[in-house]
Amino acid sequence: METPTPLSPPPFVLEGRYRCDEGVRLDEGTVLYEAYDFDTGTRVRVEADEADRHDRDALAARVSALRGLRHPMVVEVVDHWADDDRTLTVTGPVEGHPLSHIVGERFQERVSRRDALDLVDALLSALEEFHERGLAHGAVGPETVYLSDDGVVRLLPVAAQATADPREDVRAVGELLCVMITGLGVEEGKKELAEAGGEYALLVAKATIDDPEHRPVDAAHYRGLVTRMRDRLPSAPARHAADTSPITVPIRAAVPAPVRDRRRPILLWSAAGAAVLVMAALLVWVLIPRSDTEVAAVAASGGAEMPELVGLPPGEATALLNGLPVDLEVLYAEVRDDAVEAGLVAASDPGVGAALEEGDQVTLSVSAGPATVEMPDLIGQDEEAALAELAELGFADVEVVQRPSGGEPAGTVLATDPEAGLTVPYDDTATVTVSQGISLPDVVGLTEEDARATLSGLGFTVEVVTEEGSERPEGEVAVQTPTAGSVVEAGSSVVLAVSPGTGDEDGGESDQETEPGPGDQDDDGPGNGNGGGRPDEEESEEPEPRPDPCDAQPWSPHTTYPHGARVVHEGRAYESVWWNQGQSPEDSHRWGPWWEIARC
Repeated sequence: METPTPLSPPPFVLEGRYRCDEGVRLDEGTVLYEAYDFDTGTRVRVEADEADRHDRDALAARVSALRGLRHPMVVEVVDHWADDDRTLTVTGPVEGHPLSHIVGERFQERVSRRDALDLVDALLSALEEFHERGLAHGAVGPETVYLSDDGVVRLLPVAAQATADPREDVRAVGELLCVMITGLGVEEGKKELAEAGGEYALLVAKATIDDPEHRPVDAAHYRGLVTRMRDRLPSAPARHAADTSPITVPIRAAVPAPVRDRRRPILLWSAAGAAVLVMAALLVWVLIPRSDTEVAAVAASGGAEMPELVGLPPGEATALLNGLPVDLEVLYAEVRDDAVEAGLVAASDPGVGAALEEGDQVTLSVSAGPATVEMPDLIGQDEEAALAELAELGFADVEVVQRPSGGEPAGTVLATDPEAGLTVPYDDTATVTVSQGISLPDVVGLTEEDARATLSGLGFTVEVVTEEGSERPEGEVAVQTPTAGSVVEAGSSVVLAVSPGTGDEDGGESDQETEPGPGDQDDDGPGNGNGGGRPDEEESEEPEPRPDPCDAQPWSPHTTYPHGARVVHEGRAYESVWWNQGQSPEDSHRWGPWWEIARC
């Protein structure tokens, strides 16, 4: 753990209330201190951020949003203030220790793979709350994930997030999973997993792939992959290889998982617990009726023959072998067998009938499912249902690609690769193309009636306003918002600005009664002869100049911008084309929500 140069030498007291002790640097400008709250008598964490790194209004808005989170695994934000040099956010109370004190590359500590999946599942359920509210955590890692002594997982929110993209949170969770199950650093751990292969390597690779477009889009999507993999594992994996067993860290969620009710409790093993299991297995071996073949397997001389175990649940297989004087190991590595369903013994080493001597090594490999799978027909299904069906069939690597459609609601499956009915190896990549939404047609220039009919036929609601000053014929659409080509959800609202007409048919007399146009301003003095016109003080006023676009406020991902709002971002001024929030002007394109209007 890196200890930063503190803002003041610890311990120091803030606001006469928080005594800050040891600190750890989360990034270049953010330090997280362990602290004691004198008012409540509890341990808290104080996040200190350099003042000039963030827009204070945006930071305050994020803190307000974090305070609205009510997930039982998310630590509460209890205080926030700013001074001349820094902004400070207090979270707590915090029980337990960060994962950096429990696992990682310092001593190559690790947790069992099953326990790591349960911890990640609990963590992703908390991140779902962030992502559903349009937030990203931005700093998921060993310093912000806590594990209490009773096994409850806690996630520490960070006010100064590093990213607004939920896919970066998914990447961070994948890296954390890699560290937990290997006890190594991220890159070294990924390399070790890649060399070993198997579902864990695929699970980590899926979350940490370099191109964000190919990662799960948010915590809910990645959690679906994690829970489906975990649910295929037996609920109580046997651990007989004591020399390679990882440390056993109790892990559980604070409440039942909100997405699925099939979660199985994590069975944690200690030396005493393992001994009790072995004794129970021996008792079963003595008491249960056995066939003549099984009885003959135990030789009076101490030798034995390997019984037939393929197709048995791991618990039954280990019960048959625990009475023999052998070293037994059960592996849940990547073993695929079309004839043996997932969760049952697929192979034994040595094979059935082999002679066993005292001290011999016996390995049982548990099936992870079929080696080949057939692609079902998913066209027209909802994305979530399609992914669940693929997982149930045993597909190990599923990639979701989004594209606009001509009329299908967002999330509808448009195509699959391979096509329905084709049989492929389980680890081949199955690509599911889903609708990102509907691409708006161009209705500018149509009559209001025709534009309404076109948009209503695609499921949009239509709102009509008047576009004053438009030179288009009366009743013709002058502007549409969002613009043509924008990808939106079915049922979204589209605003049509319709021209009222030029009004030239009334002649010059009506022109004198209307406000003069820009070209007439130089002729409109106090003595211009417009009897009954505007009062003298109005006639003498000069039009106010348009503000300099570069004087606009900096863009913030937490601010909602209406049509026409102006911002400055990365040295350029932009104007909002339609209502938007969280869409960076820098990433905008010709059909996006921002137009670049000036370089600053």
